[in-house]
Amino acid sequence: MNKEITAIPLFLKHAKKYKLRFLISLGLMPITAWLAVKGPSLIQDAIDNGIKKQDVEYVLEISYIYLAVLATLSILQACQNILLQTSGIRTLRDLRESIVHHICHIGKKDYDRKPLGVHLSRATSDVENIGETFLQGITYIMSDSLIIVGVFIYIFSQNVTLGFITLILLPIIIFTINWFRIKLRSLYDNIRTLNGKLSAQLNEAFSMLYEINSFNLQKAHIEDFQKNNENYRKTSIKAISLDALVYSLLDGMLFVTIGVILLMLGLIPSITDTITIGLFVAYIQLLQQLFEPVKEMGARFAVLQSALAALNKITNTMNTELPQDTGNQAMKSHDISINNLAFEYLEGEPVLRKLSLKIPKGSSLAVVGPTGSGKSTLVRLLTRQYDIPQGEILFGSQNIKEITRISLKENIVMVPQDPAIFHESIRFNITLNRPEVSEEKMIDICKRIKVDSFIKQMPNSYDTILEEGGSNLSTGQRQLLALARALASAAEILIFDEATANIDTETELLIQQAMDFAMTQKTSILIAHRLSTIKHAENIIVLLNGEILDSGNHDELIAHGGLYKNMYELQKSEV
Repeated sequence: MNKEITAIPLFLKHAKKYKLRFLISLGLMPITAWLAVKGPSLIQDAIDNGIKKQDVEYVLEISYIYLAVLATLSILQACQNILLQTSGIRTLRDLRESIVHHICHIGKKDYDRKPLGVHLSRATSDVENIGETFLQGITYIMSDSLIIVGVFIYIFSQNVTLGFITLILLPIIIFTINWFRIKLRSLYDNIRTLNGKLSAQLNEAFSMLYEINSFNLQKAHIEDFQKNNENYRKTSIKAISLDALVYSLLDGMLFVTIGVILLMLGLIPSITDTITIGLFVAYIQLLQQLFEPVKEMGARFAVLQSALAALNKITNTMNTELPQDTGNQAMKSHDISINNLAFEYLEGEPVLRKLSLKIPKGSSLAVVGPTGSGKSTLVRLLTRQYDIPQGEILFGSQNIKEITRISLKENIVMVPQDPAIFHESIRFNITLNRPEVSEEKMIDICKRIKVDSFIKQMPNSYDTILEEGGSNLSTGQRQLLALARALASAAEILIFDEATANIDTETELLIQQAMDFAMTQKTSILIAHRLSTIKHAENIIVLLNGEILDSGNHDELIAHGGLYKNMYELQKSEV
């Protein structure tokens, strides 16, 4: 079982690689805070000890120091920003890679439970949202806090009365920010959830555009999308409104405080006697320095709430348990033995029932049967998309659980019913940039399975860029390309999963010839829909309700009669 990951440790795990940059930037924070407070103190000194005494040289001296302080502060703040942002960007890069790696290795059962758009949102918009914390988030909250502390220390050191008057504001400010923080956290969490739903809905709409148009579902789909989009709009407006209200309230507090101080100076002479003109001017500047970070802190808390909401979403994904790779060995044999294999997706509803068979290396096995008989489940277990609860699958004498998943993928390749075609060249779609697939090997395979002829008719032959999903190819052409890709692989076990289910008779003949060639090259397992394509398989098993009803080659099964013969004659009559 995976160790549960919590939000902050997940972030720190990736940030610690760049701890030197973070530590330097954190080390600069007290210096920049001191320099920020030093500016008003120099103005106070210049007024009280220079201008009031008409000491021009002293005023000039203080001016030079003031300019040096401002220049140093600007340089250090720039260095701090560069260090924070560069380390933040690097941390986000590593975090995104970790998320994508985790999503790519999530088990099929867990992966299918969420729409693709939700996974996409975790790796894109949620990560970008976390990135905002580096620009306006937690590190600047720390920097602002130091400035606030520095301002209070200086005010108290100059005038205790002013210090206490200013201190009275602190609980009000903290209460205000905390109230808004709680509200904003809830709103931003809802925003992240709604954003994931919108991404999932858009991805589904684009990937199923043909079906939506065919069944005239545009209006219904748009109405559903508008409903979610409107919820997203309303929630976002609430969050923005609360964020703006924080700014307004804190701005109001600043001017009210200055007004109260002026009123007290006019009404209480004893206070006026303790406050010099320089101190009052410096105090106004210090108040601005106090309220400015407080205002920004409110905004940064809002951003931080959004980022924490996104980080929690990512954490939930990262806590999805990955399939356990109990294997520690490479596959050593391609002789397959299946012994008493049983499996069920739902408890009490078996899909496979104590199934046993042998597939010698270099042989070909076809699996046929009606829908729901367990054909696809058998393939999923052979490729270990699901772990085996009962029975065993052996490769030679090795149990499948002893073989690493990487070794399984290196030795087993599948041609699915609906193959993936990349928006790349035909060459890339066959070779997948694998260095072991030479130009000569690629062309030889294409010629042998009769795919070379249609490729040469394409505008740029093997360099033709295919449209996304191979939409500029026929179903049969996509299958042939997927078969060429599989044959170019070094894998010794080849699985066809309903590879001829949705093609015309002419293309079926081409694919049948290609499959006949493939069966001479690798150990082949064919999940068959059209029985005419598997007549040359060395062994055919007929599945019914998860059990082997009959087995033998094509002629033997026809002679036996029964389900296979009925299925074959029915398909033959439909041609």
